[in-house]
Amino acid sequence: MTKRQTAARAACVEAVWQRAHACCERCGLPVVLYDGTNGWRSDVGHVDEIRPRSQGGSATDDTNCRLLCNACHFSGPSGAHRATPNWRPRGAAGKVWEP
Repeated sequence: MTKRQTAARAACVEAVWQRAHACCERCGLPVVLYDGTNGWRSDVGHVDEIRPRSQGGSATDDTNCRLLCNACHFSGPSGAHRATPNWRPRGAAGKVWEP
């Protein structure tokens, strides 16, 4: 990332945290900001892109980002990093992502 992109991402992350009032935007649980030492905690928040960057989404547009807790970000039927019916590994036939 360039310095400009890094600054834009930082502004986006700040806007998302302010909009969400430090709560997961899916389940409503309170989350904390990662401080470099608390990554193991289950209540650390993650700013996630709704439409992935690989599919034309922007990591610097706060309207394309949401704040998620660990549980919503990494697991469950609504987790951001799970296989969905329309998901295919890169190089596989079919769609890679569909909203």
